[in-house]
Amino acid sequence: MGTTERKERERNLRREEILAAAEKVFAQKGIISSTIDDIAREAELGKGTLYNYFPSKEAILWHCAVRGMRILREIILRSTSSENEPLVNLGKIAESFLHFAAHEKNYFAIFLHVGIGFSIPAGITRQEVKEVFETESPHGLIKKELIRGSQTGLFRSDIDPDLLAHAVWIQFFSFMQLISLNREMVEAFGLDHERLIQTNLQMIVNGIRNEKI
Repeated sequence: MGTTERKERERNLRREEILAAAEKVFAQKGIISSTIDDIAREAELGKGTLYNYFPSKEAILWHCAVRGMRILREIILRSTSSENEPLVNLGKIAESFLHFAAHEKNYFAIFLHVGIGFSIPAGITRQEVKEVFETESPHGLIKKELIRGSQTGLFRSDIDPDLLAHAVWIQFFSFMQLISLNREMVEAFGLDHERLIQTNLQMIVNGIRNEKI
């Protein structure tokens, strides 16, 4: 391994260490209360050194969210199969989101924060954001099932699958935000989280189902 490659590898390892430290701080102090100083202290780095890797707390949050997306994507890949019908896999994706929210609470909290009033951090381009959503987030997996459904005649073919995948992802995410922020109200009504999100999915499917079959 050459010097340049070794330095790049060391830099990437240090970035991952900083993100792991940040996630620990966010879990302990809360995202809003956590500061760059807290993260630098946990990572055993000077504040100035940390800024050599990330320009802001917002940039750190974005990259932590990407790490969470990868975990969610892996959960979905383990629960879905190319042998399943598209509708079955879409249901599995919804269930995976519920599993993620219940078992990866720290990452889900980061998701909620990033998804509410969050702008693209400095140093991250729109193209990077697009590539992340295509390759790291569930968006690409949702889009794949929508295309499969359209090709087999199950879903309408007059709707752009990319646009629809974004709409479904936003629906899932917004619905989970609503449930999380109003958990006591949901429980007061005796409502089941899984049935709620499956009902929401069914409403989406009813809108895109090919009425000719």
